[in-house]
Amino acid sequence: RHKPRLSSSITGRLLPLTILWQVLNVGLLTIIDMETPVSVFNRDNTFFKLGIALMVSCQAIHLVIMVASTIKLAKQLLHHTATSSFLLQAYFSTIILYAGIYTLLHRYQPDSWRGTDSEGVLGGKNDSYVVRSFVIFVYYSIATMTSTGYGDVHPESWYLFLITSSEMLIGVLYAATIFSRGMELLINRRMDRQRTRFFQPSNFLRKLFRRSPSTSPTPSAMHDVGDDAGGARVGTDANVQEARGQSGHGDDDTLLVVVPT
Repeated sequence: RHKPRLSSSITGRLLPLTILWQVLNVGLLTIIDMETPVSVFNRDNTFFKLGIALMVSCQAIHLVIMVASTIKLAKQLLHHTATSSFLLQAYFSTIILYAGIYTLLHRYQPDSWRGTDSEGVLGGKNDSYVVRSFVIFVYYSIATMTSTGYGDVHPESWYLFLITSSEMLIGVLYAATIFSRGMELLINRRMDRQRTRFFQPSNFLRKLFRRSPSTSPTPSAMHDVGDDAGGARVGTDANVQEARGQSGHGDDDTLLVVVPT
């Protein structure tokens, strides 16, 4: 048995680890930008190169983890062993990963985007650039992943078109998988409910096999009642007379009354 490529401790906490990783990335970049004396978009600045290197490293590590998680999720879906928790965590983690990639590309080339307030960042607002930019691209990534597409934020470079198109395709696959998973859970739940009703005894059977105190034979009915009764009798005199009348026998005939036990 080969060792799994990705530990279950990572896949089970994929979404919290993704959020923590991106928050750490944004926090470090904010510290770097606060120490930058010039604009963060000055390519000749050492802090600009340091920020780009940090973002590339963080997003590359996150991308490798998400690719391994996606492969593991695909195998589990083929073998029908994938859990709903892992599926949803992979879905939201992919959204956050694309938001980080968009933030990196916007930092490298801000003119390739529209609707991201790049002019305010170029004006010297370095301390809040990364936070505002990441929030904007989380919004854009959600709109792209869910095929909403408001159009207020959109790319204008060919390589950004390719990256955005890949997220659209992944979003469609995730949507189809989540929908089919939900329908499967609903069908299985309904089948389990019907199976339970089928094997559960009906009211008729419960009444048939349930012993009622009024019809249960008493110990005195199974023995002779004494000399004053003139012999053994089961039930009341009215029941005996009715049974004799239906059978067509007279009073001297022997009557056998079967009492259910």
